[in-house]
Amino acid sequence: MRHLIPSIPIAALLVAVLLAAAQANAARTALDSRFTLGGAYDSNVLLSGDGGDLIASVTPDLMLTVRGERVAGDIDYTGDLLWYGGRGARVLDHDLHLLGQVWGTPRLLVRWDARGRYASDELALARWGFLRPQSAAALGDGEFGITFRFTPTDELFAGVREDALVFVPEDGTSTIRLSPYNGWFKSLDPRDVLGVVGRAQLFMLASTSVIGTGLGLSAEWKRRVSEHVDLDLLLGPQMYDEGHHAFFLPRASAAIEIAWRESRGLHADLIHDLVIGANHAGALVGDIAEGGGFWWLTPSLRLSGRVGYYGNSSVSNPAEGWEAPAWLATGGARGRGAVEEAPALLATGGARRRGAMVDGYVVEARGEYALTHGFFFGVGATRVSGFGAAALERNLVNANVGWSSTRRR
Repeated sequence: MRHLIPSIPIAALLVAVLLAAAQANAARTALDSRFTLGGAYDSNVLLSGDGGDLIASVTPDLMLTVRGERVAGDIDYTGDLLWYGGRGARVLDHDLHLLGQVWGTPRLLVRWDARGRYASDELALARWGFLRPQSAAALGDGEFGITFRFTPTDELFAGVREDALVFVPEDGTSTIRLSPYNGWFKSLDPRDVLGVVGRAQLFMLASTSVIGTGLGLSAEWKRRVSEHVDLDLLLGPQMYDEGHHAFFLPRASAAIEIAWRESRGLHADLIHDLVIGANHAGALVGDIAEGGGFWWLTPSLRLSGRVGYYGNSSVSNPAEGWEAPAWLATGGARGRGAVEEAPALLATGGARRRGAMVDGYVVEARGEYALTHGFFFGVGATRVSGFGAAALERNLVNANVGWSSTRRR
């Protein structure tokens, strides 16, 4: 765990900066509290085909939202305490997400997006999509960047992203990826933004030995199609050298987001990669098609769902999926996150989170009904198929009851 020690003071610093900026700008704040008791059945709890189990869970969730003229951010903590009936096991899973942006001056923006997770054992790791016997792990990814608006229509930005996966006990297979990037965005008109983004990547084992490098350049076009529809297109090449081979990777991606007030929303991602190299001649990788949405049928009843196909390379956790916005994942219940409320120019240059899965698909559906005095109950089902070196079949069904409240200032 020594690799994660620096993340504790960094997280504390980000929280302090966000709260200080909120106080200085008299920003609006809201504290969302949610406490859930659940029961579930997982047909393949260890991803090894050894059978399923019944699971009981207790999940507290606290989220502080800050919104102001020059500051916006979220501090979100979720904890999972789970009991596996057939295995007599207790599992802890912690998740802390810090999202923020502060305008230091009318032209200078500082932004960050950091997330840390801790899984206490192999059962918790399997929930993330990792088959790792007798191990605990911490998973962290963070991004820090600055944006400088030098004209009303032009912005320069730069930043760095880090992804780390640290296993306990440490055996030399923990990985770190550093991805510095920079670019330029120009507003062509109130509806269109055009940008150019350059990226570099450095892949390392926890032993600090470099196992791969990469360079990329892409053009991005953002368009506000209408009041409720946003379109994001990205096209560009990337080159990687993984030591034993190098390859050239042209990439194209499209994302569309549709939101009707806060009652209904859709988000879709389409990504296509074509790898050309000694070991990948003509191979199609990274074909991803994923869509999700929610719909408040009544003020009390919300339905949500997700469908995804991941061809030959996909996400680190198929049960969680790709990168739909946080406001969509929560069904609009908490409004949009800080990045979604910020100007459209404040993008990360098309950086995507990738994993090592292979062909597969995911189908998920959920319904939740709000009772009186903040109480609610919900049911859901998820099917995951085709991931891993061997075909993985995983079915999850769950039901829960809980209580939630919101306090605003």
